[in-house]
Order: sequence, then structure tokens, then C-alpha cells
Amino acid sequence: NTFHLWGEHYRPVRPRRGRRAVARPDRALKHPFAADVDTLQRALTSLPRAPRLIHPAAATLSLLLPSDEHAPAPSRELGHSPLGDTTPDRLGLWYVPTLAFPPLDALTLLARVPINVIGPRPGLILGTDLRYWAAVATFALSLLAKQHILPDIEEDRAGARAIWRPWLDAPDLADRMAAFIRQMPPVCRAARPRRGKWDEVTARALFTQALGAMVDAAARAWAQQHVEVPYDERFIKGWLYALVGSPPGVPPLDRHEAPVIKDLLRQWYQNLQAMFAGRVRFCVRLESPEAEEAEGIDAPEGAVWTLRYFLQSREDPSLLIPAEEVWRSRRLRVLDRYVLAPQETLLRGLGIAARFFPPIERSLQEAHPTACHLTTEEVYAFLSEAAPLMEQSGIGVLLPSWWAKRGARLSARVTLRSAAPAETTSSGLLGLNSLVEFDWQFAIGDDVLSPEEFETLVRLKKPLVRVRGKWVELSPEQIERALEFWEKRRGQAIPFLEALGMALDPGAVSLDGVDVSDVRVEGPLRDLLEGLEQARMEILPQPRGFRGRLRPYQIYGFSWLAFLRRWGLGACLADDMGLGKTPQTIALFLYEREQGLTDRPALVVCPTSVLVNWKREIERFAPGLKAMIHHGPGRLRGQDFIEAAQRHDVVITSYALLHRDAAFLTEVMWSDVVLDEAQNI
Repeated sequence: NTFHLWGEHYRPVRPRRGRRAVARPDRALKHPFAADVDTLQRALTSLPRAPRLIHPAAATLSLLLPSDEHAPAPSRELGHSPLGDTTPDRLGLWYVPTLAFPPLDALTLLARVPINVIGPRPGLILGTDLRYWAAVATFALSLLAKQHILPDIEEDRAGARAIWRPWLDAPDLADRMAAFIRQMPPVCRAARPRRGKWDEVTARALFTQALGAMVDAAARAWAQQHVEVPYDERFIKGWLYALVGSPPGVPPLDRHEAPVIKDLLRQWYQNLQAMFAGRVRFCVRLESPEAEEAEGIDAPEGAVWTLRYFLQSREDPSLLIPAEEVWRSRRLRVLDRYVLAPQETLLRGLGIAARFFPPIERSLQEAHPTACHLTTEEVYAFLSEAAPLMEQSGIGVLLPSWWAKRGARLSARVTLRSAAPAETTSSGLLGLNSLVEFDWQFAIGDDVLSPEEFETLVRLKKPLVRVRGKWVELSPEQIERALEFWEKRRGQAIPFLEALGMALDPGAVSLDGVDVSDVRVEGPLRDLLEGLEQARMEILPQPRGFRGRLRPYQIYGFSWLAFLRRWGLGACLADDMGLGKTPQTIALFLYEREQGLTDRPALVVCPTSVLVNWKREIERFAPGLKAMIHHGPGRLRGQDFIEAAQRHDVVITSYALLHRDAAFLTEVMWSDVVLDEAQNI
């Protein structure tokens, strides 16, 4: 199994003089539009997230492609025909250079191809077939991640070999497989098979072969690093070694050994398929210990949890048949229809569930198991590890409502107040260097913890604890982060900007890894927030001194800048390139001076390449503003610069000079500091 990558370019080689050769289905000619290997390699490395450790081999492949009496026409998009809307008499056999990948390298490459992007860069178009196989690779990775793979034996004329094959019997997987087969571009079947004809290569066979090859290669590579063969039987051990070996050759099996393995696998597959068939399925329900009226936090050592067994209707999942009733009857009536062999279904489900969760085996010692009892530690292992695997394997899993919500995380509730003395601006607002004191309390969900309760929580170090009678999940990492936060933040103040961000959007803030669930604000910071909430951004008229006409979105942007400046806040103006961020900023400078809001100069910091452009834009849109460029060896320094800056409205300088001239640049009280191309900060 080999994945071939080929391409077309639109600079065909000029044919020799004389009559052109005609490609026929039985005679291969070189495709005049085929890209050479070097061109393919450059295109491959230019893909976003292209893998660097893959070294494909150069190869040649014969393809059945559209053709006329002279030569094939470039498709303009790979994926057009063959065997599609092109008639057979217009198809010709052409050979093209390719890059050949083994299945594992193909999976690595295809997983990085942007499926929904036709042209990831100028001059490069991804064919529909390449994007199709990239989608198949993503599907293969999802099967591997969910462990939807099965070991098997494949037999052909060369003998038997061990393989991993994808498991596609689940209803949702079968639907996805059918969609892939239905949507396969015809060009995917352009290559002639080693034996047979083109029309014998069906979309189903090609999809199954490609998906199986990628899944087998990836599972084998992973197993080589992580799996140890545990069995001692010679032929079983040889087959298992072949599953993790490379190449996948099975040691010779005589006519007595191979049927034994295949029979064991057949029984296993039948049990697995039965989990997704029938009108009922095996189901477990986890029940918490009886609720007690309790105060504080505890994790009682003697708490007993119960995992009960049921049969669950597939048509109506709310219909549960307890195991006690199943054992009493050989025939069950579910939704006016009988269920045959319900006890066998229950036993089969118990056997599979016990493989995922060993504590279930304890209940299998009983003649008619109906439930098993668990410790708190076992319950956490079930919830975090076994339950998801059981659901993926067709077993119904019903969990307590508190686990489904998963909202009862350990979080901090913060109260912010300005530290004394608070640094304020001339307008009375908090300054950037102001410090804000904050008090905090820890909470689990809606329950606020007292210091004593938090100390109890730290001392318990349990993943499941009971908080005032309600069970919640707390990972050891959460407790550890909370403890570090408690010790580190005790008596600390935080900068104004951090406090402002916390107050504006508590859910987006994490303090040393601890989530913030609620923020209360007091003092000047509360006044600022209340002012912002009550204020309404006014759409301002275009400044009188502005030459030209601002577009509606530029008027909005300039008004937004002025609104934030009124509250002492900065802004990031992130319009796309070419939409006029510079005119909006110049309009702000004019507005502040026409309204008498400032008599100080503004500082513009930009890349050296646009210094002159800024001055020209100011002269063009606001000739009433005086602008000076601070740059070059002859630039003013020290007191001379300070006095000159005071005589201008705008001073323009570069990022490179901020460090060199910081001593006197910081002596000027600027009205605004504008950073152009802000990624240079």
C-alpha cells in the first residue's frame, strides 16, 4: 500500500515537431502537464504545518486521465474525472512523476492538509482528491483516538499476516463510511491496479483499503513503543508479536493454529457486535451514598456507592429493566414487543463491562448479580476512566447529575478596592501604576468556603468530597493550585490593569491557575466601571479641520477612540490593512485640540519606513496640525527636543529610537502615545 502525490502545472513542455502521439487506454505516454518531482517537493514543503521529517521516494504512476486526439487538457482543479462525466473514448493512459509515501507517512502528511482550503497559498491549488484523502486521514485519527480498532488475520495467496483493522460497526461510524464512499472524487480511482481493470476498483474497496492501511500502520507504530506481549502460548504469542512488528509478517501457522486464532476472534467480534444490536442493551447506573444532613466538608471513609445493572431500551432510553427482573424471566416485554434471551444480553454486557472496570468482577461471583458496591476511590476511577470507554463500546452509562454538570469547580471570589494612597490621573481617575487590594474567598460551585473548610479540603486530598451534603469532584491539581495561590497572594495587591480586566470579564481570568467565579468592586475602581456602564458612546461629527470625508466605519472608529480616551483607557484599533486607521487617529488628534481637551503634543511611534508617510498624511488630512519627525543623526536632543516638541501637535519617531532617546522622550507629558504596527512593541 503506497500513497502517491502528483500534480499538474500549466507550463507544458513544447512537443517536438511532427505529429503528436495520442494516448490510448492501452498505451501510456508522459503527461505534458505533470509537475516534476522537485516541483512537487517544493509544493509539499510550502503547505501549512508541513511535516519536516518525511522523505518521500520518487516514483512514476500510470493514470487514466481525460484526453483528446492531441493531449490532455489541464483540469484546472485536480479531481475532475476519470470515470466520472468523461466518456471512455476521451480517457487516455498517461504516466506522471509522483512522490510515494508509506501509509504512516501518508497519514502524517494528510493530517496536516487543510481540508476546507482550496488554495493555501498563491499559485498552489489543492485537488479535490487530496482534500478528500485528508478528510479520510482525519477520520482514521478519530478512530485511533477512540480505540475503534480490532486485531485480525488477513489471508491471501502469500499466506497469513496480522493486521489492525478499523471497527466500523457502530451506527454513526457506518453512516460516515457510507458518506465517504458516496463522495469519493472519481480521480481517486485513476490508477490501474496491479491485477484487474479500472472498473473493478470500486470506491468502497479503495476507501476500505486506504483507511485500513493508515489505521494498521499507526496502531502498529504505537504498539511497538507501548505494548508488551503478555501471553506464553507459542502461536498466540507469535501472532501478537506480528501485530506490533514491522513488517507485519506472521510466523508460519500450520493448518491447526490459524483456525484457533480466527475462532477466538470470531467469538470476540460476535460479542462486540451484539452490544450494538438488538432492542435492549446492557446499562449501569451509579448511585451516590444516601444523602445526609451534613455541614462542612468531609470524605467519609465508609461511604458505599452502588453500581446497579439494567437492560435499557434502545428506542426509549428512559425505559430501564432492573437486573432482578431480568433474572426472574426468560422473556421480557419491552414496548409491546418481546426481547429474546435477555439474560444472555445481561451476562454478555457484564463480561465486557468487567474488562473496562475490574471491580465489576466481584459481583460475578454471585449466581444472579444485580449490582456491585464501590469505594470512593473506585468511583472516581469509574467516572474518570471506565465510564467513557464503556459508553464508546455500546454500554449505557447513567451518572449522578452532579457529575454531568461538572460546574462545581474550586474557584476564587474576589473583592477589589483601591490601595491607599491611590495614584490618580489629573482627571481623578486611577493611573496605570495604581495598586488595587483584593480579598478573596474560595468557593465550590455556589458554596463559599470558610478558612477552616478550606484547610479541611487541603488536608483531605481526595478527588471526591462531600460539601455540605453534596458530592463534588476536585482534582488534586486544583487543590494544589489553590494552596499555592493562598500562600502566594496573601496580603498582596495587584496592578490596576489586572484588576480592571478581572472586573470586566471575571470568567476569562485565572489567578495562578485558579479560576475566578465572581468579582466585587469597591472605591474608585467601582466608580470607573459604573461610569463605563452608564455612559453611551456618542457618534461624533467629523472634526472641522479634517480635509476629506471619513467613511461611516471610520467615523465610528474615531468616536470609539475618543470615548475610551475620555475615560483614560487605551485602545487597539485593528481594522484590516488599507481601511484607514491613520485618518481615524489623525481625526482623534484634531478632535482633542478643537474641543480644548489638551494642549500637549501627541507621540507617534512607527517603523522607520513609514515616518515620512505619517507626516504626509497629517499634512493631507489635517494641515492645521504641526508635525515634526524625530529621526536621523541630526535630530534634536535633550532640552532642545523638549522645547521643540512643545511647539508641535504631533511628534513622529521610530521604535529604534525609543531606547536611545528614552531619557528625554519621557520628560515630555504627551497627550497620546500611538504605536503604529503594534506587533513591534
